[in-house]
Amino acid sequence: MKKIISMIIAAVMCFSALCVASSAEGVISVKRATGNGYTYVTLSCDNAELYYTTDGSAPTTDSAQYTGRIKLTKPVKLRVAAYVNGELVCTAKTTVSVKAKKPTVTALADGTYTVKAPKGYTVYYTTDGSVPALNDARCDGSVNVPAGTVLKFVAYKKGYKLSSVVTVKVPADSSKAVG
Repeated sequence: MKKIISMIIAAVMCFSALCVASSAEGVISVKRATGNGYTYVTLSCDNAELYYTTDGSAPTTDSAQYTGRIKLTKPVKLRVAAYVNGELVCTAKTTVSVKAKKPTVTALADGTYTVKAPKGYTVYYTTDGSVPALNDARCDGSVNVPAGTVLKFVAYKKGYKLSSVVTVKVPADSSKAVG
């Protein structure tokens, strides 16, 4: 009964930014670091062997064993189980999000900028220096703007977080873009 209560408490203590699950025997910590199109996940639990799944299923000792940080390139439902001497001591579960990859912006000589993103992505942009959102203009592959414009681009893919912002300051001589 004590073990069941501990597992219920562990599930309640799970947060999306830092997931900490605990029981009388252990604490599972889940930390994230995001990059351009991926998220690294670091797990820890003192004196325990950790096993995990990324499909939302309950991990067992037959699941992938945690041996070092995990690089995730798509959003997943991460579940972790901590075992001490072959006995399950606590579990944790959380959804791990991933930022979309940033678009690539290239300046052409006539004030036109070509914009590329991976297949399945949509690129949004603004010309007033504000951070783009999903309701801003979509980029179809190129943008032509006057000198002095501040362009900002983000990429989006369903299920992912918006990419980091790409800023391009169009100089008075538009053939010398600063990004």
